[in-house]
Amino acid sequence: MARAAATTTRNSSSRSRSSTSTATSAKKTAQKKTQQAAATAQEQASELQSQASGVVSKQLSERASQLSGQLTGTASDIREIGQHLRGQDNTAAAHVADLAAQRVDDAGRYLSGKSGDELLSDLEDLARRRPWLAAAGAAVAGFGIARVLGSSQRARTAQ
Repeated sequence: MARAAATTTRNSSSRSRSSTSTATSAKKTAQKKTQQAAATAQEQASELQSQASGVVSKQLSERASQLSGQLTGTASDIREIGQHLRGQDNTAAAHVADLAAQRVDDAGRYLSGKSGDELLSDLEDLARRRPWLAAAGAAVAGFGIARVLGSSQRARTAQ
């Protein structure tokens, strides 16, 4: 009887070690699969971020080029206004118009000479140097977007 109890104890102990070993193995397998899934997710997120960044940069470059052309045209119009004011002997106002035209033309040249990535980098640098200006710009943009969306919604409701 003592032998039967000893054999039962050994079998029970052996089963316990076997189930512990199986549980440990399952735990390690689950950890490996979790790590692989996390690595895959991180790679996919990185790819998506890269694609989105490329799209944003391309769009920004295109919009900057369009805006550059518009600013150059506006600067030309402001210069014409200045010449018209000179013709009316209003030299002070003509000088102000010339200065404004020069600034607008400078902004157009700045935009035409920059890629989307360079513009984003310059914007980030400005936000670091003058965070209050970045916050004010974001607030103005937010109000502008809200007005556009509000007027768009009113137009749809009226139809």
